Amino acid sequence: MIWTRRETPKLLWLHTRRYSALLRRLLQEYSDGTTAVIDRKRYPSSKFPELIASWCTNVRIRATRDFKLKRGRDELAGFHDTPDDFWIVESELPFVQRLAEEKLVRYDS
Repeated sequence: MIWTRRETPKLLWLHTRRYSALLRRLLQEYSDGTTAVIDRKRYPSSKFPELIASWCTNVRIRATRDFKLKRGRDELAGFHDTPDDFWIVESELPFVQRLAEEKLVRYDS
């Protein structure tokens, strides 16, 4: 068997101080067939409304060490250590552009 490396997707780096608004929008937009992983605990998309209600506050988000949004084995977005290092895969650029137009985020690659 030959092992091949999966290509690393290109990332966009998001900048905001409105973490709760960003993560609410992310969980609402990607509520079909995704899983959120928050500090090693998995939440299926059916639990996203509960996460939005209980976890999506700046205080709770800043206390989170690891966050990932996954579709299958692919990681779509996340951060490690601090939400100041929030990233999203480049394929989701149209979503990011909508957020930037609303002045919710700034981004760079």
